[in-house]
Amino acid sequence: MLEMLFGRKMSFRVLLLVLSGLSCRAEEDVLDVLEGQDVVLKCRFSPELSSTDSALSWIRSRRTGEHDNVVIGDRTFSLGYAVNYAPGEGIYDLIIKGTSYERDNGNFECRKVESGSGKRLHTSTVELVVLLPPGAPNLSPANPILTESRPFNISCASTGGSPPPVITWFKNNEPGDFNVVYEASRTRDQPSISTLIVSPSKEDDGSEFKCSVWNRAIAKEQTMEEKTTIFVNYFPRITVGPENPVRVERDETAELHCDVDSKPSVTEVKWMRNDRFINVNFKHLIPRANLKDAGTYKCQADNGLGEIGEQELELDVLFAPEVSVPAMREFGENEEILIHCNVTANPPAHSVVWSKADDPEFRQVGSPLRLPGSNSAAQNNGLYTCTATNVIQPTNKQKMERTGNATISIAVKHAPGATFILPEKPTVLEGGRVTMECGSKPPGYPLPEITWWKDERSIVATGSSFTLDAARLDSGGKYYCQATNIMGTGSVAETLLQVYQEPKLDIKLKSTIVKRSGDTGYHIACSAIGKPKPKIMWFKNGVEIDGSTSNLYQITVPEQEVRSNEAYNVLSTLKFVGPDRISKDHLMATDRGEYTCRFENEVGVAESVMLLRIEHSPVVRHQHNKVAADQGETAVIACRMQAYPSIRFEWSKGNSLLTDRPPHSMTMTELGDDIFEGVLTISHVDDSTYGEYACKASNQLGAQKTLITLQPKGKPEKPRDARAVEVFSDSLMLEWDEGFNGGYNKTTYNVEYKKIGGGSAQYSDCRWRNPCNITGLEQNTKYQFKVKAVNIRGDSDWSRDISVTTAVDVTKIPQPEEIFYESSSKTVFFNVVNYPMGLVAKIELQNPDETWRPHARLGMNDRTYGQMDIAEPDITGIRVRLCLGTDESLCGEYGTAEIVEVRETKYSTAGLPIEGVIAIAIFAVLLAIAAIGLVIKCCFCSTPKPKKLTKDDIAGPNRLQNNHNTYNYDNKGVSAKDTADSPDVIKSQMYGYNYAPSVATAQTPAVGYDQSSSTSNNGGSVNSQDSLWNVKHPVTGMPVDPSVNGYIGAGYYGEQYTQQYNQYNQYNQPQQLQQQQYNYEEYPHYPNPEEYIGDRNRAYYPNGDVYAMTNKSRSRLDSDYSPYGDVSGLPDPYTGHDISDELRNQDMSLSQDDSAPPPEGYSTPSRRVIREIIV
Repeated sequence: MLEMLFGRKMSFRVLLLVLSGLSCRAEEDVLDVLEGQDVVLKCRFSPELSSTDSALSWIRSRRTGEHDNVVIGDRTFSLGYAVNYAPGEGIYDLIIKGTSYERDNGNFECRKVESGSGKRLHTSTVELVVLLPPGAPNLSPANPILTESRPFNISCASTGGSPPPVITWFKNNEPGDFNVVYEASRTRDQPSISTLIVSPSKEDDGSEFKCSVWNRAIAKEQTMEEKTTIFVNYFPRITVGPENPVRVERDETAELHCDVDSKPSVTEVKWMRNDRFINVNFKHLIPRANLKDAGTYKCQADNGLGEIGEQELELDVLFAPEVSVPAMREFGENEEILIHCNVTANPPAHSVVWSKADDPEFRQVGSPLRLPGSNSAAQNNGLYTCTATNVIQPTNKQKMERTGNATISIAVKHAPGATFILPEKPTVLEGGRVTMECGSKPPGYPLPEITWWKDERSIVATGSSFTLDAARLDSGGKYYCQATNIMGTGSVAETLLQVYQEPKLDIKLKSTIVKRSGDTGYHIACSAIGKPKPKIMWFKNGVEIDGSTSNLYQITVPEQEVRSNEAYNVLSTLKFVGPDRISKDHLMATDRGEYTCRFENEVGVAESVMLLRIEHSPVVRHQHNKVAADQGETAVIACRMQAYPSIRFEWSKGNSLLTDRPPHSMTMTELGDDIFEGVLTISHVDDSTYGEYACKASNQLGAQKTLITLQPKGKPEKPRDARAVEVFSDSLMLEWDEGFNGGYNKTTYNVEYKKIGGGSAQYSDCRWRNPCNITGLEQNTKYQFKVKAVNIRGDSDWSRDISVTTAVDVTKIPQPEEIFYESSSKTVFFNVVNYPMGLVAKIELQNPDETWRPHARLGMNDRTYGQMDIAEPDITGIRVRLCLGTDESLCGEYGTAEIVEVRETKYSTAGLPIEGVIAIAIFAVLLAIAAIGLVIKCCFCSTPKPKKLTKDDIAGPNRLQNNHNTYNYDNKGVSAKDTADSPDVIKSQMYGYNYAPSVATAQTPAVGYDQSSSTSNNGGSVNSQDSLWNVKHPVTGMPVDPSVNGYIGAGYYGEQYTQQYNQYNQYNQPQQLQQQQYNYEEYPHYPNPEEYIGDRNRAYYPNGDVYAMTNKSRSRLDSDYSPYGDVSGLPDPYTGHDISDELRNQDMSLSQDDSAPPPEGYSTPSRRVIREIIV
């Protein structure tokens, strides 16, 4: 086998076709062989052809074009060839020994030819390829520089190679359909050349071209490659912008960009406009572009390759609308008015609107303006403005709206109308200038002549304005004017001119007054004249003195009558009189200060200042009589005294007078306000230095002595008088009086605060700040605050607690939601989000002039919705807002109602998935089955019981009458027997649980605590069940007052419930008033439930509540005695079982856990029985 001969897989096939044993055709086969190897070329034909006289031969065709016979018959004509000659068997194989490229590389044809005729009986051809590896590829030229659009050849040559190599081209590692010319080699030394014809473009610049060389003599992995990069010089490509067209607003700078992409690059461009050269820069700027700059611009670039790049750019100059109308047009009465509005704009205006001055309702869209002649002259007369609007968007900017307008005065001949004077209330200062204007509405055309006069038709001026250059007081008074033209005369207008005078001091205070402490009857006075009447105010050291509340001063201002147009003369006296003074009228040292009398009116202020100095003996003015210093330190003891005249300080310790020599030094400083500070400095403190030092100050009026203790440094003293100076919704400013700091100036302060009624304590480090801002608080919440001081020696005690309630944050008051006014039912509906404080809804209706008027207020009572019937006709608008019930001036935002015929209900089962509906249905069925089972058990499974007590034994006789009021609800099947005599009622009275009546909730009349739902009309009695019914069944929807209903004691709900109830009562007053409008019979003769027992008995109930659960177990008292005897062992008259165990268990449970709350609606049975028996 050839595979075994050559050690490699060979491709060999000879196809012989015999047609009728006479003719055949063969396909060429290719046989690869390595040089020097032996090979057998097989030739097979039909043995039947051997009977024909014919000749066999092998013919060799070299690639150089030479042909020769190497074997004829069994005779060979060249060395290295042999033949396997067996024609009878159809075998004629050529054996080649030691193949060589020069001899054997070519085609070998096996031919059988009929003798004589030369007819080919058989032929088959084998292409024998003597494999030779190709030479390495050689690309030329290397890295060529090309010019765009000019064809260029790149050749890839590989020498030798058999068969001729396959040369493949790649561009950027991608094969392609390239224009290639291939010339294969014919000899071992001749190269095979593949020529790539390139027509370069800009995109080819920098592209990599690669040729690969391979033939069958080498493996695919041995493919040889060669690469080259081409560089393309390309013509200019021009991009203009920043967009095309470029849009610029008029009078703004236009920027035209010309970006050039070329190789080689260009350093300049050529801008052309209307075939004129204008610039060489890449950016062409046009400052303050106008309409003549709009149009086409060309940018050209040339890089010397023979082709010039060019691009056009449009400049679009945008501008706001320019509107033009005639300045004025005159028309006769009843003449139709037509005015055209001429608008030019880029882009064109999208809106043209006419408006009229002083008539905001007038609006006409489009041009021209048309006014019918049927309108009155006054209606058509006036200034009309044509306003045009367009929207521009310059390049790289946002859209902007631009407007332009022009105004025309339309004058229709008419008489002046109602005359007026401006200002309506003219005022002027004495000596000042004032101008009054007179006009008419309508003004009249032709322009009228205006006449001014004062008082009795004395003409003072003509013209539309009247001016007083220097007004006097007597210039005030009434002024009149009237307009007249050829069409008629207007009305007469009048105004009152007020001439004012700034306050001028008539009597001034002396600059300085010296008085002595103890002087009596002292007063000061000052006066001023002015118009309007000046208001007098007195101040001491900048703080106003309120004569109506002061206990130290009295202010008098006598009344004076003044003639018209004359100034007021106001005299005021400040008397140093008051109950807080010694003998009511003595001067005191504290009267020292700066006193000011100030006169004010609408036009000015005048004031006089006086310094009052009081001669008095010294008064102590320092805060603490303690000073601290440690041993070895310097102690500074300061003593402040106030006195006038000046004082002298003396220092002593014990009985020893101290002198100004070491270790002591003494100084005195005047601090102002007649306060003097004497300072004793001790240079070195030791143990003997500590103690009390006497500071004595004296002047000719007396002396004052105070003791100041020098002590070692220590902890600070606690602050005092903590107080809130500013309160907000989430913060407050806390201030306090600082105690002695223990000798450390850097004493800091801590504040502890917590919610009253719950909440852990929180702390705020105020450092040295006093007052201190406490933040992070909740609105409308009561907090407890206390302060302590801290230094390096320790903490002071806490100050006394104070309670402060934060303000309400109005921004958090909710706005009503989903507000609808249902016109079919004349009802307004709205929802309210949950809010912790009681709210009142204020409903307002809209007036025809679009103002609002109050209509009603509705207490929300913690409800999340509200509704109210509004019977007023022609409702055009409704709005609702929520306000605090405690302060209705604090309100949230308004919500406006949507007016609908029928309000759509918000909730429906359509929103539920089918699974949810099924689940609800199953739950309802199970609940119904459980209820039926409970009824069956209660009704049919009870066992015989012992004899029961009667209702009279326990609850007293029946007081119900048959002639009761039904209150319009269906009481079918309900009788006195079914109510008062029913076992459930008696058991509820006996055990204290809340028995629900058989009347449906919706049918129960809504009555208050002062109303009766009793069926009795006989006036009742203290034993009547009616009072009990009122106690047990309060008004539906109202919270249960623990002190009223007898079923929930104060010991159970505690303070929180009481606060909620009080809050409810506070916010629910309007609702209660509304409920009281029901016309139900009252029973004021019924006593309060608390009145059923004496004060002695009530004392043993929690908080005085006769029905409340007891908080603690107690021993039996004499007051617990029942006239009916001990009922603890009696059986339940309707169940038959002994109730004593039940009562005993309840007592035990109460004694075991005082804090455990009883079951809701359940009171102490034993006390309940005793109470009922007493009743």
